[in-house]
Amino acid sequence: MDTLTTSITYRHKLQTLFRKATAHELFSLRFDTYAHRACKVMANHKDIVMLQVKWDLEKIVPSLMNPSSPFEDIECGFYTKRMAYKEEYFDMKLMEEMEKGKTIFVMFNMSNYFLLDIAADKAGKEDRAYTHHCTCAIFEPTEDGNYDCFYINSHGTDMLDATSFEVRLTRTRKRELKFSEPIDILCLKAYFKHMRAFLKKYCASDFSINYNETKNFNYYGTNLQAGDNYGICFAMPLVIWYYLGNFYNKRRLLRKDAVYDKLELVVPCVREMLRDRQLLFFVNSCFAEFHKEYECIIMRYATAQHSYSLRNKTSFCVDYPKKKREELRKNLSYTKLTHREMQMIRELETFLEKKGTHIVKRITSGVVICMTQPYIKQIIG
Repeated sequence: MDTLTTSITYRHKLQTLFRKATAHELFSLRFDTYAHRACKVMANHKDIVMLQVKWDLEKIVPSLMNPSSPFEDIECGFYTKRMAYKEEYFDMKLMEEMEKGKTIFVMFNMSNYFLLDIAADKAGKEDRAYTHHCTCAIFEPTEDGNYDCFYINSHGTDMLDATSFEVRLTRTRKRELKFSEPIDILCLKAYFKHMRAFLKKYCASDFSINYNETKNFNYYGTNLQAGDNYGICFAMPLVIWYYLGNFYNKRRLLRKDAVYDKLELVVPCVREMLRDRQLLFFVNSCFAEFHKEYECIIMRYATAQHSYSLRNKTSFCVDYPKKKREELRKNLSYTKLTHREMQMIRELETFLEKKGTHIVKRITSGVVICMTQPYIKQIIG
């Protein structure tokens, strides 16, 4: 089977890749799709299960202010070992897999994630419509019999700025809800409060789910869509899923002959990285091989052998304007990121913004070509 990185190609234009992705339901918010079945083939591991869940933020976020839980009766879709499609209540299925001690990968289809202003119509009235997003979470069993939840939003640290949510009232009117924490984090905290009550009521086993707002459980890295003007959020969880399933118990070697030195980095197996709560390093390692320069930046910070910039061999200094220093201190306190990690994040994001469509095409082609290759189609039938 071709891998993600061997599937990268320059033969197809982005629009061609998007048409192919649409035809194979990679953009779909439904659960029972070719893309979901292909995921089972491209990263099949007996101790890892995949669940797909839809969260409608237009309904969930306003309900966070109410005492009743907005997470009642939410369903998830999944495939059995024999590729039979089923749906169950998300709470119940999550509990069942936890009782078996499985690693659980949850793909969140975030419906109505962000309200967009659309160009005015002929009458001069602006229209507003929601856009959707795709994120994921990994529920990993711990040595003490509990679970850690790791949440990954490709927006990374940009997620910290999303502390308000706009509710569409009519075609032209909206209402803004403001919160003290990022919307994603608030939704997750509310869900786990709901889940604790559910487990207490229905679960025979005595275990808990570890989660908080820090970098230990949330991806606060580079905005992986920094150079994305197309909207390829669908591809990001698929990349995470691929490396989770194929390298859960397997280490791999990153090796580059850089212009100034030869670098080698042994990437631990995913199980070890999650055990040590190295979520930032895990996500970075998943996207390292999509571009050699991106890979070198990650390797340099991971090995701590060099203190100069990859491109010009000069000292790299995060020179934030005065107005942003207070915001930076606040984010460091909230996320528990180190200054060195923030330094790496900014350098990687600058690189992604500079490369723009080039990186977008490499990720898109790798995911789309890999998932639609003849080998996978033949197995799915």
